Amino acid sequence: MPFHFGPLEVGIVLVIILLVFGAGRLPALGAGLGKSLREFRQSLSGASRSRPPPRANSRASRPVEH
Repeated sequence: MPFHFGPLEVGIVLVIILLVFGAGRLPALGAGLGKSLREFRQSLSGASRSRPPPRANSRASRPVEH
């Protein structure tokens, strides 16, 4: 049973969201939702920009001093 949402139903849902959360919190909610979706997509693709690339071992490149 597929759901079909027309413009009237979408408008009603948006008005209810506006009444529940208020106009001041809507930008923060939108930003949080966008960030969550972006992180979710990155986790699905396996790519992560937050991790730096692995560094070479610095001890292996230096000569040992006695």
